Amino acid sequence: MVTRSPPLDWSQSEVDFWLGELPPGAMAVRARKFSCRSFFILNPDEVLRHRVESFCAKWRGCGVSLHD
Repeated sequence: MVTRSPPLDWSQSEVDFWLGELPPGAMAVRARKFSCRSFFILNPDEVLRHRVESFCAKWRGCGVSLHD
């Protein structure tokens, strides 16, 4: 039984939904190369925020990106 109809880009909409439910400032990292996975970072300080951004830039070629 399906409880919701997925939009065209289901994974992006799903991440948008969860970011709206999480505390302000939460971040989402998406890894899409072999399977669609999202990781959420809650309450990052400036150091962690910078590390997440650097991580995403480094692994961009492998389908990792910061959801915006």
